[in-house]
Amino acid sequence: MQNRLIAVLVVLLTIPALSRADTEGPNSPTTQGTNSPAWTNPEEMETQNDTNADGDRLDLVNQETLAFSAVSGTVDGVTVEIDWFKDDTDNNCLTVNLLNVGTCTPKNTAVGDTSDTDSYLTLGGAADTWSCTVLTAANVTNAAFGVSLLATKCGGGANPGAGTYHVDHVRATVDYTLAGGKRRVMVIGD
Repeated sequence: MQNRLIAVLVVLLTIPALSRADTEGPNSPTTQGTNSPAWTNPEEMETQNDTNADGDRLDLVNQETLAFSAVSGTVDGVTVEIDWFKDDTDNNCLTVNLLNVGTCTPKNTAVGDTSDTDSYLTLGGAADTWSCTVLTAANVTNAAFGVSLLATKCGGGANPGAGTYHVDHVRATVDYTLAGGKRRVMVIGD
């Protein structure tokens, strides 16, 4: 009887997994936090329905609970879109910032339209982190993550003239890269 030698070679290879970019959104807020001094009907910012939230200069509202749940890995950027207009164009804008992700650099809108065009103004982008100090997947998926809107003036110059800021809808999109990690591949041969 002849003994056969069967060699089994098991090689474990560690191969880096490929990173994969993904996007969640656009998501709309479902709750309002701070509302100071007082936007009228801030809940109207939750849907684009041609019913506006109205605010005057220096009114601040926080739109929260954007319900991001799939975001993981590294947050690459946040896009905020706002459907808004202003009764007059006298040096008016909105200052927009992200909430509960550390200190961020706010974005100022350009002078607002004076008519309701049902079009979105886009701030940020797929690769714009707003210079936030803790823009992480854990913070973005937290119910307190949101967007603040401050009715204000743009740059220097006189304070905005009388008039009302009208915001129909606010929504946000988060772009992220899934964690690379490693995977094991087993190769068996004889």
